[in-house]
Amino acid sequence: MTPYYKEKLKEGLAYQEFIEKKSEERGMYLHNYTSRINQYEIGENPEGIEIKFDGLYSKTGNLFIETAEKTNPQNKRYMKSGIFRGDNSTSLLIGNYDIAYVFATTTLRQLAKSSRIIESKTKTSLGFLIKKDDISKYCTGTWNFSIKEMIA
Repeated sequence: MTPYYKEKLKEGLAYQEFIEKKSEERGMYLHNYTSRINQYEIGENPEGIEIKFDGLYSKTGNLFIETAEKTNPQNKRYMKSGIFRGDNSTSLLIGNYDIAYVFATTTLRQLAKSSRIIESKTKTSLGFLIKKDDISKYCTGTWNFSIKEMIA
C-alpha cells in the first residue's frame, strides 16, 4: 500500500463519517462499518449505500465512478471495486463537502458498459466519467451541504 493510497483511504473514511453525520441530520441513520472484514464481506454499511469522495469534482464538474482498483501501481491486476464489488450496495453516494449525488448501482453498471473506461493518473484506479451535464439524467437524489455546516 503506497503512501498515496493510505492518504486517499484516510480521506475517504473521513468523508464517510461526514456523510454518516449528515444522514442523521436527515433522519436517515447510516451505520458505516468500521472493520475491514465487514466492509469487504458485507459492504460499506447495512443500508447498502456505497460512499465515495470525489476530490476533483469541484475542479472538473465531472464524477469519476470507480470500477476497479489496486493498492499499488506495481500490482499487476486490478480488483473489482465500487459499483462492481459484489457487496450489498444498491446505491452509490458520491461527491464532496458541498454536494453529493445518489445513483442506483444498476444504472451505473449499465453506464459502465457503454462508457470509456479510463485509468487514473496514479495507475491505481479504473473507472468512467459522468460529465456534469449528464449527472442530473442519472442521479436519483442530491444532498447539498453549506460551507458553514462543514466548519461548524
